[in-house]
Amino acid sequence: MALPKEDQLAIIRMASLIGRHRDALSPFEAELVENAVDRFRSRGAAMSLTVNERVVLADALAAMDKAKADAEHSDQCAA
Repeated sequence: MALPKEDQLAIIRMASLIGRHRDALSPFEAELVENAVDRFRSRGAAMSLTVNERVVLADALAAMDKAKADAEHSDQCAA
């Protein structure tokens, strides 16, 4: 079964955020995000995720999105 489009888009977003917003994650979350991104790069939509991975990745993505929004807000306030 192929990875749902929502999960594919989430992994692509995580790949773009992990470089700048890694500090918003625990070491475990950062490692899982990198592992998922690497698996997606090599297997594409044919990869699979466990329920636990989906939960942790969703939390990690939310944390990185919040860190990005906070950084953008502080940049706007500084200008």
